This record gives sequence, C-alpha cells and structure tokens, in this order.
Amino acid sequence: MFTPEQSKRIEDAITAKGILHCPMCRQRAWVYGDRLILLEAGPQPARPFNVAEVYRARGLPARGLAALVPPAAPPIVYPMLTLLCEHCGNTVLLEAALLLLQGRRRAARGRR
Repeated sequence: MFTPEQSKRIEDAITAKGILHCPMCRQRAWVYGDRLILLEAGPQPARPFNVAEVYRARGLPARGLAALVPPAAPPIVYPMLTLLCEHCGNTVLLEAALLLLQGRRRAARGRR
C-alpha cells in the first residue's frame, strides 16, 4: 500500500504525463494499483552454446567444464506501477522509478 504522500506523487506524475483517457475505450477511468509489481527480465545465458558439446565435437575431454563456464548474469528487475482502465480493463505498466524521478526533476528545474 502506498502512503498518502506516495499516492500524491504518483497522481501528480500521472497527471503531468498527460495520461487522461484510455486509448482503447477513450474513457477517463484510470486507477492505479495499490502496490508496485516487479517485472523481471530473465538472466541472459552466459554463453549462447553448450561448451561441453563444443569440447566433445573437437575430441576434447568435457570433464570439469562447469568451472570454466561463467554464471548467468543476474536478472534485471523493474518496479512497475499498474494503470488499469476500470471501464474496459486495459492495463498499462509504467516504470515507477522513471515516472517518479521525472516528476522530481521537473520540480527541481522549477525551483532554480
């Protein structure tokens, strides 16, 4: 659940972006989720091929290869805010950090 301050910042950021009407039904029925969801971009494979198969194909021993293969990169996780049209069910995911940081940058520019 968002605090009242966080809710205000979210509402201000959405309004500043001009997100008014749903592009599917043209209604102004947006609501946002009560918490962030995490969208995970899965780990990228360390190698695009099977190292053991390459070694075997070349006639080399394939034992102990696990130590030679670097681990897969950790996944990238994006905190997302769900925006849902209560009229038609259209759902949009907004990258929360980017949405909220842009609102802060605009406010900081206005103070200069």
